[in-house]
Amino acid sequence: MFGEEAVAVETPAGGGVVVRTRRLARGAYCVLADGANSRLRRGMGVQMVGGGVIQHLVSMHFRSPTLAKIISRRPGMLYFVCGPEAVVTLVVHSLKEAEFVAQIPFFPPLQSLADFSPEVCRNLVEAAAGAPCHDVDIRDLRTWGMRAQVAEKFSVGNRVFLMGDAAHVFPPAGGFGMNTGIHDAHNLAWKLAAVLKGVAGEDLLATYEQERKPIAENNAAVSVANWEDAIRVPAALGLDPSSAALLNHFASGVAAKCLPAGAAKGLLNLGLFIGRRASGLHGPMTHWRRQQLTSIFESGKSLRLLYPNEDLAYRYESNAVLEESIKGRSEGAPSRSAPFVPATRLGVRLPHCPLLMRRPAPQAARTPGTSDVTVCGEARPAEVSTLDLVPSKDVAMLLLVGDDVSDGSWAQAAVDLQRRGHRLQIARVCMGAADVGTKPLQRSSRHCSAPVSASGNTQTLIIDHAAVAKGYAGNVLRGVDVAEDAEGRWNDVRGVGDDGAVMVRPDGHVCWMSSGRPERDGCAELLWVLNKAFCRSVGNAD
Repeated sequence: MFGEEAVAVETPAGGGVVVRTRRLARGAYCVLADGANSRLRRGMGVQMVGGGVIQHLVSMHFRSPTLAKIISRRPGMLYFVCGPEAVVTLVVHSLKEAEFVAQIPFFPPLQSLADFSPEVCRNLVEAAAGAPCHDVDIRDLRTWGMRAQVAEKFSVGNRVFLMGDAAHVFPPAGGFGMNTGIHDAHNLAWKLAAVLKGVAGEDLLATYEQERKPIAENNAAVSVANWEDAIRVPAALGLDPSSAALLNHFASGVAAKCLPAGAAKGLLNLGLFIGRRASGLHGPMTHWRRQQLTSIFESGKSLRLLYPNEDLAYRYESNAVLEESIKGRSEGAPSRSAPFVPATRLGVRLPHCPLLMRRPAPQAARTPGTSDVTVCGEARPAEVSTLDLVPSKDVAMLLLVGDDVSDGSWAQAAVDLQRRGHRLQIARVCMGAADVGTKPLQRSSRHCSAPVSASGNTQTLIIDHAAVAKGYAGNVLRGVDVAEDAEGRWNDVRGVGDDGAVMVRPDGHVCWMSSGRPERDGCAELLWVLNKAFCRSVGNAD
């Protein structure tokens, strides 16, 4: 299928998906990621919702070693040029390769791509650079319309899914387009894998739209607000985009009906020329404009490029996030203007915290009288993040537990479920080296409905691996990672106590929290949580 153009996608009544290229391809699911002008999306009858074009632009992809040399004196990624000769946004793709993209406002229907000849484009680059650039090599030139729109739905029959620009388009202000598309893929990939592997129920796929569509709608609004803040600077310099749009509306409407052919376009060009000449920090408006710019920059109401809350603290709400979790609690996402404060919250991405992981070095010897036990040799500490604990090679949930590993704890229940074949990875985070020592973890039918060996006396130990480094001996339960919260940061942000637990999905989002120990049967309660998180029927063993 690689290298072939998909012309249509169908969802036959019998199930599955059919993709039409030069031949037919059949599959269980299909992801549409064919861009903002997605033909496949239109073919599926999915409409985009939102306003019209905010700004028409010419996008020019070009190379210029001369420009790269000029910019290298004061290198940056993004340049906004607002001058009497040119209004250009210049994006530096690679100084080493002298590769750039220029975004230039234009005003249809009176202006078109034909007005941007190679000579005109080179003159614009030279005006933006303030120096001759005779080596401008144009690689691509096209027009596009800036919009803020979101698809009316992100899936069709839970078989076809929209992702990236095919699902949402934003003004390029804040980097939301790429980030939101990556988050789409991160959300959907593990869900498709879970369903295809038989780990989850098909209802899990419905949570893709439940979770991602509200985020896209929020990011569309934030992008528009950021764009409006960004144009405050050119407006203060006398280059208000709304004034240019009003001039274009008049020239292409009333003037075009009253003036001879071509005169309306000349009027538009003249008005734009006069506007550019009157702009800038010169003339009688200079002092006032400087005051306006100072006010904008000091207030922070200009283009923002960092959005940690929108990028890291967005919150999912769906059937796969347990709002009514056992002893759980729910907190809303922070407001747009609030500072970013890492915290563990339902539906939100697990915060990064540095940990020390001491993995045991297995030896061949087996402790007499025990089963499923590995004897510890020396361990070397490794610096890891809480995010590194999230399963990345298999579809499994991560359960983070604290110091409580006694009988009836979440750790106890998780180990039993893991042994029964459930997709559960367990990590115990200890509060630093002060936690050195061993604590028993015993399987007991009194607190768990899981099967117990015939002897009924199988006992294992979870220890802090720091004990190994300090010369202690002990046993390490297989299947449980032990990490040390060396800096105490996890203790500050985990949101639960030592006897609580946090469950994290494969995409790193928290889907369940418990502030205390299980109420009765920890295995049954944890199995209920797993089933809800995977959207599968109660009692499903895997």
